[in-house]
Amino acid sequence: MAKKHKHSNNGVVLDTALSIADLRSISARAALESTGDLWNGTHNIVESDSGDSWILYLVKGSVTGWNKFMTFMVTFGSENARSTLQTEIITYSTTQTTLMYFIPVSPKMMRARHTYLQFINKVANTVRQADPSARIAINEGEGMPTATVSSAGPPPTTTATAPRLPPLAPALPLVAQNSTVTPATLVTSLITQSPDGHDVDDRTHKVSRNTRSNHWMITPQGLASVPLVSGLVIGRQPSAGSSGGAIVTVPRTEDTVSKMHAKFELVDGVVYVTDLASINGTILVSPDDELIHCLPNTPTRLPVGYAIELGDFTVTVEAPASGDA
Repeated sequence: MAKKHKHSNNGVVLDTALSIADLRSISARAALESTGDLWNGTHNIVESDSGDSWILYLVKGSVTGWNKFMTFMVTFGSENARSTLQTEIITYSTTQTTLMYFIPVSPKMMRARHTYLQFINKVANTVRQADPSARIAINEGEGMPTATVSSAGPPPTTTATAPRLPPLAPALPLVAQNSTVTPATLVTSLITQSPDGHDVDDRTHKVSRNTRSNHWMITPQGLASVPLVSGLVIGRQPSAGSSGGAIVTVPRTEDTVSKMHAKFELVDGVVYVTDLASINGTILVSPDDELIHCLPNTPTRLPVGYAIELGDFTVTVEAPASGDA
């Protein structure tokens, strides 16, 4: 059997005081609202099949609607007067960047995973808002499940261990029936009590924080941060003329960085990265280690939260404190 993808056991498991009918309605709404994005691709999540305790969803392309990128199952149950919900990826497809059509140059990426993650987070957030007592566990990381991937149909038999739910939250303080308590009063009473009964203010120290810049900030590995006003070039011997005067020179010991490696530009509040035909290329890296290889001399939009690798040299970009650059 082929090796499963590192994200094939991503999903959510929860229990809640909400009814199964509520959970089915929340799932239907999340499927409608989870469409991906223009950067990673837009998709449709549609119900493919269902039973009394499960729904099978299909993720397909919004443009080429016949493409089936992924199927996943949502199963419902009840235990100890509470309802349960769990999701599981059933089938999926992957994509990989190759050189000369057969030499892989990036890890395999699960297609439509970002849309699936939108779905499970929308379900979790909606349940959390409707029921503060809900216990929710989300797996968005890596791991190899022991479940067998099966074809569409009723919920598959699986030996995979579901993510462990956190313990139930402690009950709120009891309030006398005849007393008048406003939400503000209740919140105040909770935050002014400490476990040992002492006033919290006697034990609380004021923290000092550095004021965040109202500019986009470029931070090369081991170097001071530089504001990105319009354009900026990074390399071992960058030329000021290519970026309107803004340059960052990396140490000469960073021999995987080209003399003129990459250009950063700010256009209408969006950061673009251009690889300047460097030797080792420019790669955008997501928090989940998904890679975007920049084409030479082609501006590539930088998604929020991505780091940039110039050879073995890392650059991070921080958004401004306010919405404007």
